[in-house]
Amino acid sequence: MERITLKDKLASGWGIVVEAFGDVVRSPGWIVKTLQIGLLSLVPIFGAIVLNGYLFGWAREASWGQKRPLPARLFGNEDGKLYWRGWYAFVISLVYGLLLSFVYAALVAASQAFFPTAGEQTIALDLYAYAQQRMGIHPALFAVYYAVSLVLSPFVLVSTMRMSIYGSLGAGLQFGRVLAMVRKGLVGIAVIVVATTVVQEAVSALIDPLSKTDLSMSFDALGALGTLAGMFAGLVVLAFVNMVSVRAVGLWTRQFDVPRWRGSVDPMPFELAEGNATADGK
Repeated sequence: MERITLKDKLASGWGIVVEAFGDVVRSPGWIVKTLQIGLLSLVPIFGAIVLNGYLFGWAREASWGQKRPLPARLFGNEDGKLYWRGWYAFVISLVYGLLLSFVYAALVAASQAFFPTAGEQTIALDLYAYAQQRMGIHPALFAVYYAVSLVLSPFVLVSTMRMSIYGSLGAGLQFGRVLAMVRKGLVGIAVIVVATTVVQEAVSALIDPLSKTDLSMSFDALGALGTLAGMFAGLVVLAFVNMVSVRAVGLWTRQFDVPRWRGSVDPMPFELAEGNATADGK
């Protein structure tokens, strides 16, 4: 059997990102869809529900090996599961966000206990949509927080994919199954997360100063319009990155032979193959 090297796995992961990018830009009307998604991302909760239902429905098709373009209608509910799928995805993000919030709280406590002067600093942290706040954390501890958020990101994506495939919230919260998938395809999912995170952070760094601009105090109407346009452009880019990221996770999931999946509690094909190999080895 040919040995698959780390370089091969990295190339495969990057190939998935490139394929997802191509799937987005080859879809009819993708520019309009990106603008719509950028606008909808401004709507709290409901916007996230619709976007997750729409994008993970498309990713689900990819996991089955179907090569269809972006669905024509953002609010289309042809399979009757758009809103349920989006709601379950939102719940999954809350579950992992709660785990991250515990880490955040522990790091804040540690920062205040061991680095009292850190309270004079202000670092903006996004603990998902439900818990945005600003508190001082020592840079070293902030690095720990950021590392934990990166580690959790693949689990959020894979959990949501499993939920989308089975149409069940419980399937998405089977942490053992999710862990098995992440471990099996770790390099690929890591490439997807890192590639999209780098772009997201770069765009966020560019639009963050614009978000702090006090438009009400500006007498330069043209400058204010330019600021708003810049902020919206950033949101549109982030929307595009999200489209590519979710599609890439669907493409990544193909390797697990989704058409042969049985019940959500049953072993996946690769687990059965590994179990048979172990039995044969004995």
